[in-house]
Amino acid sequence: MTGLDAGSDKDIGGDRNVGGAGNVGRAGNVGRVGEGAPAGDVDVCMVGAGPVGLTLAIGPRRLGLRVRIVDKAPATKREARALVLWARAREALDDLGVGWTLGRHGVELEAVTIHARDRALGELTTGWARSAHARPLNIEQHGIERLLAEELARLGTRVEWNTELTDVKIHDDRAEFTLRHEDGTVASAAAPWIVGCEGTASVVRDRLGIPFEGRRRTGLQVVQGNAHPTWSLGEEPGRGHIFLAPHRSLLVFPLPGGGFRFFCFRDDPDPTLTAAPALDELHETTTGLLGKAVLALIARPEVRGELRDDPGLLPGAVDEFLRFDPPVQMVTRWAHRDTELAGRTVRRGDRLQLVLGSAHRDPARFPDPDVLDIHRDGGRHCAFGPGVHYCAGAALARAEAEIGLGVLLDRLPALGPGARPGVEVEYAPDWVLHGPSRLTLS
Repeated sequence: MTGLDAGSDKDIGGDRNVGGAGNVGRAGNVGRVGEGAPAGDVDVCMVGAGPVGLTLAIGPRRLGLRVRIVDKAPATKREARALVLWARAREALDDLGVGWTLGRHGVELEAVTIHARDRALGELTTGWARSAHARPLNIEQHGIERLLAEELARLGTRVEWNTELTDVKIHDDRAEFTLRHEDGTVASAAAPWIVGCEGTASVVRDRLGIPFEGRRRTGLQVVQGNAHPTWSLGEEPGRGHIFLAPHRSLLVFPLPGGGFRFFCFRDDPDPTLTAAPALDELHETTTGLLGKAVLALIARPEVRGELRDDPGLLPGAVDEFLRFDPPVQMVTRWAHRDTELAGRTVRRGDRLQLVLGSAHRDPARFPDPDVLDIHRDGGRHCAFGPGVHYCAGAALARAEAEIGLGVLLDRLPALGPGARPGVEVEYAPDWVLHGPSRLTLS
């Protein structure tokens, strides 16, 4: 048999236990090829141009073997994916001659500050690994793929993008396989070895009858993304942060080009759901803001008219909607020190519930606070939190609200001139994230 499955791209640099009968790694089976001349035009065909496929392609190319590598994707993906290279992976990449290049394009994680309850608890330092690469290297996966593909091209092999493996037949001395190209044409080819690096949906693994040994992690939700935060913690090279809270945590690691990768972890409120979260679940504060803004506009036709006539007022209007009826009504904070607040003693460590909706109606800060005034200086509200608690997605939330309201004012008949729609509204049973769960206009 002449097939091999090399598992998922996430296995790069992991331990690979080589056993009898050609077992390679946790999910890899390989059979011995018959002796003799190579079948086809190449010695090895790699399927999948992620980090694993590219790394495995560079190895035989450096030994002088003829290598072909195909991937059904049009190009390297750009979204946030894997970030960290650990010591063992860096050592393996050193052996291939690309470790130094990757190191120049990454940033080593030197220390991580641990935060909880609005204060720093301490820090973790790296550098203890018994390796030439004692610290983990932060480098975007698409950056790794680009650099590995460039090294492979320097060795004479280029990735064939938009080329999908559709079938494999295994013989004693070769693998015959079918490839579908971008223009829809189908071609057959053969090679003594075919290596599957396509991740969980591997055609090679399926045809070899190798089960996927991974399993879905339950009870946990994870969201990740890159951002340049506006905060007081600065941007010290090589320093990350971990923020701990009940049932959730936030990991923040520096990126090579500046900014940070944010990993948000939280307990899954409903582990029985296995589908990916819907868009409204990820944007519940923005949808709450839009729903409340629509309700406010329905009751104020003169404000609707102003915004339709002058869309340039929308940024200020969004801030006023945030002040007037914020989607997040309450936040929890802990006192750093003993103090007195409104005649009451607050002890260090006391837990406080801050009602933002009430603060936004303080006449000492907002004249005529019960009036919706889209010309008000709305930048003084605290809907996005202050200081280190300032919402990292504030700019995105503002942009979504401005664009969404502009589209609704332009296209929704219920917000048109002279409209007096009927309104049916249901609120979610949540006093913190308080907003309409269903809003029907007729």
